[in-house]
Amino acid sequence: MLSILIPFSAALLFPVAAMASKRAMELTRDPWGVLLAGNAATACVFLPLFFFDGKPPPLENAYQPIAAGLLFFLAQVAAYKSFAFGDLSVAIPAQGAKVLLVAAFTVLMLDEAVSPQLWAAAALTAAALYFLQDRSSGGAHSFKRLRATLGLALLASAAFAGFDVAVQKWTPGWGVQRFGPWVFLSQAVFSLSLLFLPGERRWHYGLRAWGWTAMGSLGMALITLSLVAVIGLYGKATLVNILFNSRCIWSVVLVWLAGRWFGNREARSGRGAMSHRLMGSLFMMAAIGLALL
Repeated sequence: MLSILIPFSAALLFPVAAMASKRAMELTRDPWGVLLAGNAATACVFLPLFFFDGKPPPLENAYQPIAAGLLFFLAQVAAYKSFAFGDLSVAIPAQGAKVLLVAAFTVLMLDEAVSPQLWAAAALTAAALYFLQDRSSGGAHSFKRLRATLGLALLASAAFAGFDVAVQKWTPGWGVQRFGPWVFLSQAVFSLSLLFLPGERRWHYGLRAWGWTAMGSLGMALITLSLVAVIGLYGKATLVNILFNSRCIWSVVLVWLAGRWFGNREARSGRGAMSHRLMGSLFMMAAIGLALL
């Protein structure tokens, strides 16, 4: 039951955490500071695992959690930038392409033939992206912003896919309780580079901005911890991915119905645009299901 309940709850929590983070970025005008807080929170929730098995890594394999941490950091940079730059009801469904990319990377790395299901999933993903970049929500500038949001979200998907493949390949040699903490400690170290990017306001956030930042950061950290834990304890990675990627649909629905509580104005795009995005989300979910077969 927990293997179903946890990823489904994470899928519902994800758009809430994303809306909180986007609101924090709007108030602070400092997306890099909000990302730094989110990555720090993720590292903090994994650090207690060192008490269970936090021995230093074997020197010859020390590059593995560092490489995985770098991939996660780059994925977070692209994901948060897509949240700050564009609409969540576009960015989150587009990130669902990660599962298809994981399947594609696995096929390429193992030198296997591409299955008919994977070709069909690729076609459905193309249809999903077509609906997500609906032109009816604005003029040329808005369409250019939509395309940039999709590009950033797909870049995040590619980096997250590489991270998933790295975790799948290297975790067995370490164990979840050893690999996870070292990975997220590494991404926290990489995140310190964000301090050198523009964002002087990060030391002067108001109480309201810190509230939204904390809500988004803790939400994202708990999502990451819960997914890693449920896969480590129960396996069933395919089922977990399908349930968690229902966030594609929930992101559109929650932004449409509850976005105003988070200061989100995407619902003003109009019923037609939001319907197209929901259709794109449904196509992406179908692509995910085929890819995971």
